[in-house]
Amino acid sequence: LRPERVGEFGEFVRDSANAGHEVRIYEDALELVARLRDDASRRHRIAREFEGPGAEKAFKALVKTRLYPYQQKGALFAAKAGRCLIADDMGLGKTVQAITAVEILAKTAGVGRVLVVCPTALKHQWKQEIERFTARTARVVEGLSPERRRLYGAEDFYKITNYDTVHRDLAHIARWRPDVVILDEAQRIKNWETRRAQSVKRIDSPHAIVLTGTPLENRLSELHSIMEFVDRFHLGPLFRFLHEHQHVDDHGRVVGYRNLDHIKESLSAVLVRRRKKDVLLELPERTDKHFFVDMTEAQRAIHEENRDTVAQIVAKWRRMGFLTEHDQRRLMISLQFMRMSCNSAYLVDKVTRTGPKIDECHALLRD
Repeated sequence: LRPERVGEFGEFVRDSANAGHEVRIYEDALELVARLRDDASRRHRIAREFEGPGAEKAFKALVKTRLYPYQQKGALFAAKAGRCLIADDMGLGKTVQAITAVEILAKTAGVGRVLVVCPTALKHQWKQEIERFTARTARVVEGLSPERRRLYGAEDFYKITNYDTVHRDLAHIARWRPDVVILDEAQRIKNWETRRAQSVKRIDSPHAIVLTGTPLENRLSELHSIMEFVDRFHLGPLFRFLHEHQHVDDHGRVVGYRNLDHIKESLSAVLVRRRKKDVLLELPERTDKHFFVDMTEAQRAIHEENRDTVAQIVAKWRRMGFLTEHDQRRLMISLQFMRMSCNSAYLVDKVTRTGPKIDECHALLRD
């Protein structure tokens, strides 16, 4: 079936029925054609609303923050692909791209239930980010099994859970039937043999956005495991995939790779990866400001006492031309105490709790 003829599949079915031959079309083929046609329709709607002259205005109405051009492109890529992997460098805003992609899908594809699977430590951070950028409801799923079952039964746009409980909650998740699944820190499922990875891959949803900041180059088994969640057929069986792209020695150790460009080309429709150097010109320039903060009397007393010691040792050094090991140690300790006293006297004397730098930092952050 040629990609450009998917839209005419219905005509083929009608014509083949009158061709005098027995034609069998299995259910998975019909599902594939339906998905391809839905994908094409969704991409058309997204392009109409979020590309062209009115794109900037459309994005402003979508989320409560200004997106950089590469973030807009990443969100559009994810929404158009339907199921994809965003592997940007850490710090480039994969979270806001995923949230924006969900908003695009909500507007163009009727998405209403989103499951976020992330490490335990990031669950509440995800809730804060969602509430910061959108007006959607977000619920963290936690507690014992009866409580988690109750939370999955509640009406929420976002539900946020962690990798370690997915295998116990698969039935609850299936009943809730998420429209989109977001996997954050997807390298957690890099080992396909773990129960965690196998459980996550059993979550069924029409759309999926997989996030990872860990480079996947030359980690073919990890890439294959993660891609199994995005599209389990895309890279084929693991044994064949590794055989086609790895060189191994007589002991089975990987000694090289081949045809990596074929992988890159194959994944271009479902994988987006930008490094910081690729988008540097789109990022704002760094602004450096220096703030000078006076020391307290307690800090100054410690600082001056150790400065006198340093001055004496340096004078001896100049006079003698060398320092004993004992003097070298005293010099380093005194310099260290001078530096510590600039932050807080408590670091040295363990008694005086003064921290004007911290107070100044709090004031600057409030501003």
